[in-house]
Amino acid sequence: MSRLDGKRVLITGGARGLGADFARAAVDAGARVTIADILEERGRETARALAASFVRIDLADPASIEACIGASVHTLGGLDGLVNCGA
Repeated sequence: MSRLDGKRVLITGGARGLGADFARAAVDAGARVTIADILEERGRETARALAASFVRIDLADPASIEACIGASVHTLGGLDGLVNCGA
């Protein structure tokens, strides 16, 4: 059993780079992952490749952050962790 089996993780900035690497590692470790990023097309591609979910987020907009959290909780059934790679 992996340390992340059954855990629900939101990863901001997960469309590419280090964020995508964290998302891949979390999925490989058994987590259910939502990728959040302002790069919608790239984020959806990354999520599709990892069998994760995607939600668009603009970290400069508090309403977008709240909507992202709400959508992630709804999709995953709660949250157990956050990896903030977004700038």
